[in-house]
Amino acid sequence: MTAHTGTARPADTRVMGIVHSALRRDLADHLAWMMRFQEHHHESEGQHLYPLVRARNGQARQWQKWRKREEQRGTCETTTSASPQQIWNILTDVTRIGEWSHECHSARWLDATTEAAPGVRFRGTSRSGIQRWSRTCTFTTVDEPRELAWTTHGGLYGDTTEWRYTLTPTPTTTTRITQTYRIHSLPVWFDRLIWLTNPAHHDRTEALRADLTRLAGLAEHPG
Repeated sequence: MTAHTGTARPADTRVMGIVHSALRRDLADHLAWMMRFQEHHHESEGQHLYPLVRARNGQARQWQKWRKREEQRGTCETTTSASPQQIWNILTDVTRIGEWSHECHSARWLDATTEAAPGVRFRGTSRSGIQRWSRTCTFTTVDEPRELAWTTHGGLYGDTTEWRYTLTPTPTTTTRITQTYRIHSLPVWFDRLIWLTNPAHHDRTEALRADLTRLAGLAEHPG
């Protein structure tokens, strides 16, 4: 095919049609490649460049707040007079998550079941400030009525977090609820975006502890 470049006739746009078709076909793969490239690039900075800069300039230690949070985790707990089974019944009904979570206001089952089991998926929708987002979650541990865990999947954003709940009877006939989260992956660019646009995520300790208090209250006083 010969493209006409003169000005005496209309421009030949057939070449751009080929380009646009290729972009539509390959854009998703290209974006995923770019995100992986950025992730590895910033990971290399965190491992090699930033430690050297911090060693030579003590004031640069504040850069640590931007480090990749692949291994960030947190734990909080509370006790309740409710039994492990009472708490379990609420935890495993994902449609009730909005009753006790400060951030995830709704969830729906994705598979042909309404019972928690390893591999079963649900989709939660969250909000914090002006931000809104949804994540598909997969149950990974279902040990009734002792331990429940699921993993969130961020798709193209590349963020993955595990949420785990352990229910432990105590000698005083109460139940200890322990919540643990662990960030498996979080691209640096996305981490920075969250830090800048969602201050509530700088420290969620008290908010997560309040979640457990609400969860305990629901179990203690069933509707």
